[in-house]
Amino acid sequence: MKKVNKYVPDIIVPGFPKSGTSSLFDCMVQHTKIFGQKKEPHIYSIPDRYFRRFDPSYDRSFINIFREKPKDSLCIEASTTYLISKQALELAYYDNPGLKIIILARDPIERIISHYNWLRKLGIAKKIFREEIKDWLGKDFDPNMHFRGNYKYYVNFSLYGEQLKRCFSIFCKDQILLVSAEEFKSDPHSVISRIFKFLSIHDIKINTIYSNVTGREFVVKKYPKMPRPLSAVLPSSVKGFFKPFFEEKYQYYKPSKDEMKWLFSLLEADFLMLKNEINFIPEQWHLTREIASLC
Repeated sequence: MKKVNKYVPDIIVPGFPKSGTSSLFDCMVQHTKIFGQKKEPHIYSIPDRYFRRFDPSYDRSFINIFREKPKDSLCIEASTTYLISKQALELAYYDNPGLKIIILARDPIERIISHYNWLRKLGIAKKIFREEIKDWLGKDFDPNMHFRGNYKYYVNFSLYGEQLKRCFSIFCKDQILLVSAEEFKSDPHSVISRIFKFLSIHDIKINTIYSNVTGREFVVKKYPKMPRPLSAVLPSSVKGFFKPFFEEKYQYYKPSKDEMKWLFSLLEADFLMLKNEINFIPEQWHLTREIASLC
């Protein structure tokens, strides 16, 4: 099966927010046979970008993203909206029926908690945990409903069963590699070696990179859009005086057991689909397994 255009991806890492896709992408492009320059272009999930994907005047087009790829290398693209989108992978299949899909999936409850804390860190999530999650329940994914490029579909992004089932309905099983994010974090070299074997390219030793780590304690900017042109020239003592007016320090929020049971109740039907139909419930998903046993 041939690609529709030589500039479309050979590999897609669709993933889920806060599951390690940035780190995986950074590791994979260290291989001389894999070429990728831009993460999160969201070309297949955002219609305006999709229709301009071969437009050389558009900086986000595949032609510009992959223009400098070496001969015989594989083009890689990573966008965390491709699984939650109902049409993205179908459009990708049309461009390249032989596409390889590599999916990192994190413990679904841990992922929601990390997603919430990440948006708190960015000053985007303003409400308390349960209220913030409730606001986005039952809403279908809309690629235009983002906050400075970030999405708030907390529970939807953890409905792995529904999304993986759609993925397997489009691509053959031998085109898809599922890996737990926890395994990648604990043994990245082994996972990367497995991925290179999956892609039929020689193994190399990679430098492990961990991107977008939220941290246990973080500072939130109260006015994230406010420009600070004087910051570079103001003395430290003056900046220190005004700092409390513009920043707040937060601890990483860990929900109560009752809140996590509530989260699992929202995920339970999908979790059973993931277990019974996809047969993918990694041992490393300790938190969701623990909460499932209590419900």
